[in-house]
Amino acid sequence: DRNWTAELAREIVGRRCLEVFAGRGWLPRALADHGVDIQATSRFSAHDGSESGLVHYVIDMSAFEAVQTFDFEVLIMCWPPATGDALRAVKEARRLGRNFDIVFIGEPYSDLPYSLSGTADDAFFEACEVVSELKAYRDARGSQGVDVCQWMRFKEGQ
Repeated sequence: DRNWTAELAREIVGRRCLEVFAGRGWLPRALADHGVDIQATSRFSAHDGSESGLVHYVIDMSAFEAVQTFDFEVLIMCWPPATGDALRAVKEARRLGRNFDIVFIGEPYSDLPYSLSGTADDAFFEACEVVSELKAYRDARGSQGVDVCQWMRFKEGQ
């Protein structure tokens, strides 16, 4: 949706962005179309649709390797797997002294019994805090789901 990607782009244009878990590259393509400087990486696998071809330049690289390799001010995590990879990447970037904002797109954390998020994992959500939400994303999704686009930050002392 060009409306919510335009709103996100207004917030990050002029900053170096890294998207990990980029899949086929739909989001980096949209953001690049809005003038955002973005590098995209993903571990190509059957679940991300990459076998169907990429729509933007995406490097086959783990999130952990990507935060070690690229300089960035905004780390975008779009539908990260619930494997611990998201938190490992954030912790590694902090260990390296990087100062960055996180844009998280996916199912939000729920502390209700049996309401686990299908993206990231509980440890990621416990180590990060939501700063704000990009309402245009949820509006664009409508009744399609409960997923969100949130600005997050790594809690100090984690």
